[in-house]
Amino acid sequence: GYTHLLGAMHWPWLFLVPYLWGRLEFVPAGEPFGIWLRVVLVLNILSLILDAVEVIRYVTGDRKPLS
Repeated sequence: GYTHLLGAMHWPWLFLVPYLWGRLEFVPAGEPFGIWLRVVLVLNILSLILDAVEVIRYVTGDRKPLS
């Protein structure tokens, strides 16, 4: 059941997401790097949300294995 806890490995993204967010104004959205930056930011935010839910479930006692 510890697989819920594996989401905690993405904690460095808590620092990366605000850093990338702060760089959005300097990179035009139409350029390839701008598109890539925005896609990475969205995926990291979604991943952090899902990982936070899993870690909270683990901490609150849900230790059933993922199926």
